[in-house]
Amino acid sequence: MKLQRIAQQAKHYPAMVFNNVFHLIDCEFLREAYHQTHKSSAPGMDQVTAKQYAENLDENLRELREQCRKLNITWIVDADVSGFFDTLDWGHLRAFMQQRVKDGGILRLIGTWLHAGVLEAGALSYPGKGTPQGGVVSPI
Repeated sequence: MKLQRIAQQAKHYPAMVFNNVFHLIDCEFLREAYHQTHKSSAPGMDQVTAKQYAENLDENLRELREQCRKLNITWIVDADVSGFFDTLDWGHLRAFMQQRVKDGGILRLIGTWLHAGVLEAGALSYPGKGTPQGGVVSPI
């Protein structure tokens, strides 16, 4: 529920800056976040699978909370990197880029690249979201 409240505030107040959310990251919050993760995903950096982590979930969450406190970690981010680029919203991407990039030529090039289409298994498609991976413009 805490995640949903933060997301609602971010959506309703786009200019809002979250300066201190660490107090919200307690064991209840971490348990909620754990339950929202995909359990079939690859192991974490520590090579522990979700099934292994769940075997001693309460203790693992307490240890995680304490590690965050000791290391002064104030944000925990869950990202599905493998699916991120497939679902990237073009409007959000443009808005994000326009905050930092004022070169109209580069912005047009990226827009053209996004609309160019994707050729997979001999079939050309024009998805309305996501970015093709491995193209010549990918490094930009």
